[in-house]
Amino acid sequence: MSALRSCAFALIGLLVLPAVASAHALLISANPPPGAGLAAAPAAITATFSEPLNRPLSSLKLTTAGGGAVQATVASDGETRLVLRPVHRLARGVYDLRWRTVSADDGHTAQGSYSFGVRAAVRGAAESAQAGPLAAGGWLRALLDAVFDGALILFCGGVFCSALLSGPGDPGAWLLADGHRREVARRQWRVTIGIGVAAVVCSLVATLADAAHAGGGISARALHAYLLSDVAGYARLAVPAALLASVVMAARGAPGRASAPAVLALAAVAAGGHASSAHLSGLAFASDLVHLIAASVWLGGIVNLAIAWVPRLRELGAAGRRRIVEVVLPRFGRVALPAFITLVVAGAVNAATELGTPRALWTDGYGRVLLVKTALVGAVALLSYRHALRLRPRLLASRDYDIRLERRHWQLLASEPILGTGIVLAAALLVAYAPPIDLSRALALASVPTGAARDTSTQGSQLSVAGEAGPYIVNALVSHDAHGVSVELRTLTALQRPAALQVRVPGVAPAGPCGVGCTRLALPGGPATLHVEVASRGRVYRVSLPVRYEPGESAVARRILTQAERSVGRLRSVAIDETLGSGTGPPEVTAYQVGTPDRFAYQLSRNGRAVSETTIVGVHEWTRTAGRKLWEEGVYGGGGPPFSAVGYLGWWTPFAGQPQLLGRSHTSAGDRADIATVSRIPGLGTVWLRFGIDLTHNRVLTISMITTAHFMTQSWGAFNATAPIEPPAPGLTARGATARG
Repeated sequence: MSALRSCAFALIGLLVLPAVASAHALLISANPPPGAGLAAAPAAITATFSEPLNRPLSSLKLTTAGGGAVQATVASDGETRLVLRPVHRLARGVYDLRWRTVSADDGHTAQGSYSFGVRAAVRGAAESAQAGPLAAGGWLRALLDAVFDGALILFCGGVFCSALLSGPGDPGAWLLADGHRREVARRQWRVTIGIGVAAVVCSLVATLADAAHAGGGISARALHAYLLSDVAGYARLAVPAALLASVVMAARGAPGRASAPAVLALAAVAAGGHASSAHLSGLAFASDLVHLIAASVWLGGIVNLAIAWVPRLRELGAAGRRRIVEVVLPRFGRVALPAFITLVVAGAVNAATELGTPRALWTDGYGRVLLVKTALVGAVALLSYRHALRLRPRLLASRDYDIRLERRHWQLLASEPILGTGIVLAAALLVAYAPPIDLSRALALASVPTGAARDTSTQGSQLSVAGEAGPYIVNALVSHDAHGVSVELRTLTALQRPAALQVRVPGVAPAGPCGVGCTRLALPGGPATLHVEVASRGRVYRVSLPVRYEPGESAVARRILTQAERSVGRLRSVAIDETLGSGTGPPEVTAYQVGTPDRFAYQLSRNGRAVSETTIVGVHEWTRTAGRKLWEEGVYGGGGPPFSAVGYLGWWTPFAGQPQLLGRSHTSAGDRADIATVSRIPGLGTVWLRFGIDLTHNRVLTISMITTAHFMTQSWGAFNATAPIEPPAPGLTARGATARG
């Protein structure tokens, strides 16, 4: 039983591993876009991804709907874009584009597909499909990574604790309460060296497995492309080399000297992982490295202590156990507590750089896994607090050395590996899942020019619009055919999952179901607006959706949007009123002022009350909460590029795919066009936009956006007439640590 308990304690070595291998090169835009119905065969198909590609290992393949291969050539167009050109003109029909990428930043593989039609409609396949994080042997690779990470933390923990707490030439002395049990220290040091050898072997096996997955098998070409073409590959080669050097020095009884290559091994692990693809890569790398070192000291030390003494607790007797509690555990506590605090701080920085927003903790798969892992880590920390800071002082203060209190102390200590088992699984899943895409960074890497991320020749036959109905999304897919206007009405949760709700459209009888949360409608007379009532839990939510559009005017809609995009660069200033909700709770209301080229100010309100206000000029940022006089001065974007008014005002351009012209009208202010667009963004979901465009001045008047837990409306006005944006007066500022972007 004691041996099993020792093995269980070893599992805790994976407790707080950072997400050192998680980002992927995912599809962010395509031309033609997913689900497009083209009037003519495209000469080329372009796919843009979220990260730079390892070109020899990344590919595009085009097949017919029946699976037949289409002859084509594939070339790269920049770091993040691939272009496929069919050898022969595509015939009428539906086609599947299959993509497979290997990120040049961190070496991780992603794959997926989407469909489009040439003079044919794509029904039921408009959204792109992406392979799950554990597909194609993902479970096995996650297990290999977990075994390697555990061995790495255990070995480094033994080396670091010996260097910090033992004297020169006596690596295991930190484990001893009395000198007469030196065989325990020698045995544990041999175990540490053995774990180091295992870490070297596991590193090589995991790297070969990743290379085989990325290259479709083990070959000289795949190994060369995977390991010798980018920083991530070099980092993977450096890990076993640095570990081997550390093991050799440890075998010579020099933990101090072995610590340097051990730190280099941890640095190589961080450099070959998610830090390389983060927006603030320097900060991400530093926090990953600090996180790994702290995890090694804290958890590696705990596990080394457990392996050394837990199997011997009975033979030690009460006096021996008391000496361990009295001497060994407090000695380790001198480094364990600072390591844990460092671990928490570095973990918070990791989460901020990986997730971007707190909302991703519950709206994104990666965030949910990270949230579970964090909760389990907190539970283990609570147990440690209980037995180390509450029970242990009482135990030592007891003259008779209370046996029941001692048993409770060791029971709490032994229960930590049970939670550690769940944390091991969460850490392994974090390797497979991808964190949310930093879309602004991805588009900057892709150098996507205004309007170029979407197909300009597409003339799709369908309209897809969506609206907010309380906590739900109602989506209408509208088609014109020989029998009139038909609609597939879908009800979704805020996270875009089908929701089986009671739906009523006054004056329209349903034509039949089309799946979970989907109802078919036939619209007599072609109304301009569809009024929908959704009932859930005794409440009725109402939403109105535009369903009249001009199917043949997609190119006109695209031209109007392009002209509006260009007009952004000519604006001197604009005021924007925004309402933003997530499907739960009251929305946030923000009043923005934007001035070219680099000035930005906004006031945030909730429940009708002001919350904060912010002013940005170039790289300088000032923020103050409501009711305060002083502004806190900081650096915009953490010291990155200055704020760009044109870049902000064009935020919507990457999302405005497959435009449809809803109609044109004449108002007292001039001519107006209403346009609807829809795009599929990996990591975000479907994005529905609706625009009101001033045709006289080619300006955006209104924008509504519906996507995952993001219900937003914007009204633009006061063009070139807003007051100048100036920094606060010097006497009203106080230096702080603000760093947003």
